[in-house]
Amino acid sequence: MKLTPGKYRGLRRLSDDDGFFLMTAVSQRPAMEQMVARYATDGVFDFERVVRLKSAILDVWSRNSTAVLVDPQYAYPAAAQQLDHREGLIIAAEQGVLERTHEGIRNYLFDRDIVAKAKRLGADGMNLSLWFRPDAFPQVVRHQKSLVETVGAQCRAADKRFDGVVPLILPHHPMRNVKRLEP
Repeated sequence: MKLTPGKYRGLRRLSDDDGFFLMTAVSQRPAMEQMVARYATDGVFDFERVVRLKSAILDVWSRNSTAVLVDPQYAYPAAAQQLDHREGLIIAAEQGVLERTHEGIRNYLFDRDIVAKAKRLGADGMNLSLWFRPDAFPQVVRHQKSLVETVGAQCRAADKRFDGVVPLILPHHPMRNVKRLEP
């Protein structure tokens, strides 16, 4: 694979002098929203509390990182203010909310032009974490694969590194017991 100068520069910003990636990930959303609500004295989820939590995590952990993986919703504002100019920035492409049905689980992009927006925000790369079950209904499998193709094509067009897909495979998903109805 031939690296363009833009991708090479992005890789250098994401790694240390020896080419190793030392990343901090604060791209999780639903889990952090639930944790903030659970530990809040009033038991209520609050946008600002999630932002403060992610900001505190970045403040401590990013000091020893070559890059951070952030969500555009909560963590990016803190990262934009806190990151050293030598640290790389990777932005999560997917929404934190999932569509769960008897057919399977669908992810959705944070925005249909997420890579162009991430580029404007100064991102060096993109990440896509999605739920994938090869035994899900065919339309769900097609939907999930199309997300990968969409983000990959947008990254190629924007000359941004696509860190690929982090497939989150459910080992004991109720899909196992669902009778498949072929279209």
